[in-house]
Amino acid sequence: MNTSVSYRYQLASQIKGIVIYYLIVLCVSVLVIATSTVAISISSADDGLSGQIVGTEFATIIYLFVAACNSFREEFGMLMQNATSRKSLFIGRILTTLTISSFMVIMDKLIYFINRAAYSDDKYVVLSFFDSFYNTNSDSFKLQITGFFFHLSFNLFASGLGYLLTNIFYRSGKGGRLGLCVGLPVGIVVVLPIVDSIIAKGKISEAIFRGLDKILGVSAQKPLYGIISCFLIFTGLSAISWLLIRRANVKE
Repeated sequence: MNTSVSYRYQLASQIKGIVIYYLIVLCVSVLVIATSTVAISISSADDGLSGQIVGTEFATIIYLFVAACNSFREEFGMLMQNATSRKSLFIGRILTTLTISSFMVIMDKLIYFINRAAYSDDKYVVLSFFDSFYNTNSDSFKLQITGFFFHLSFNLFASGLGYLLTNIFYRSGKGGRLGLCVGLPVGIVVVLPIVDSIIAKGKISEAIFRGLDKILGVSAQKPLYGIISCFLIFTGLSAISWLLIRRANVKE
């Protein structure tokens, strides 16, 4: 019973943000389609006008990460006050993540096919998140299913990472929060590139890209590697989040 309540409450808390997100996506998509249509209509066949339209999947991954970073404190406090166990809260969170991630994959697929229909002119190529990784643009059922699970795995990874970070932030003191909010971004965006460029002579970034390539199976053209890797990482991130939730106390 508590798990059902936890799931419904956490799912309901996400609906408003998702609706706003897709309204923005819809408005942007309509604007881009209208602009492209006008550009095509006023250009001649010899103008060489062309381009690529990338799907909304990457924006969705960022949205899920940000949403997960803001989805613990309020839910934890409310559910604990209503005698919901930590186990029920965590299971409800996993179910919510699976539901939202799957729903947003379906929505992004619909937007992708709408864009494909809108840009039927050969001058524009519409690529999904999956297509951009594995250099494919096929309507085959097998590739569409593979692309679905590929996008789902990234959605779960982003949600799992954001949820773990917000759990660490919640459990940390002032120093830890400062390090997480300032030190981590500065270290990744500023310090690491400087060290890589000046000291390591690009070897760090080369090793990172080589590792990501193997994990995701890009060069090998094996998307199953990426799907399994992201699912495993999501499982690991969720396990660490559970260990933190077990000992978390309600804060004012």
